[in-house]
Amino acid sequence: MANISTQQLLVDGPRNVVIKLSGIVDTSDVAVTGTIGASGFTTTTGSKTVVFVAGALVPTLGQYLTFGDTAATFVAGTYVTSIISATSITVSNAALKDNAAAAVTITGTTGVVVLLDPAKLSALDHNGTLATRLIIDHIDYNVEPLLTVNLYWEATANTFIHSLVNSGDEIDYKKVGGLWNNAGAGITGKLVYSTQGWSASALLSYTVILHCRKR
Repeated sequence: MANISTQQLLVDGPRNVVIKLSGIVDTSDVAVTGTIGASGFTTTTGSKTVVFVAGALVPTLGQYLTFGDTAATFVAGTYVTSIISATSITVSNAALKDNAAAAVTITGTTGVVVLLDPAKLSALDHNGTLATRLIIDHIDYNVEPLLTVNLYWEATANTFIHSLVNSGDEIDYKKVGGLWNNAGAGITGKLVYSTQGWSASALLSYTVILHCRKR
């Protein structure tokens, strides 16, 4: 078996964003360190699609990646934006260097997973202005017992937002003006998450819907 994670962007307007996150953890909590791709990795500058020979780890949507090669340096902060197949993913950074070496490895890193990146959302206006931060107005969630979904604002030291536990709950921040990104040094504007609580042989599911505003 393997963990399953899906992200569905329900609304991406000039101001409002609604995203649905759902998943099942049956192997580990989300985002564990391990080899996603091995020799045979190829990519082209300007392309977001990366093709490789499958490694031991199935990639997670939003998971950060590192690339190993003796001949080229790849861009830091690259993460998985879609999973096309077991040997093909789309990544966030379109500026990966040319490479067709036979000994490249793609490693998925442990920790948080990108849920919303304002730089990848539609523009705020007709001039193409992109949001740099997000405001959370409302969260609906259903998390299976024993599991926790943790939300953070990404920065050098991620700023904790909330731990989502139990089922059928909601959190409404809109009445108090929304929950603003108050991350400190190294703030990126991204909303990231992790899970905790998985144990051997467990099969646990979660669904989270976030209503946000662009800023």
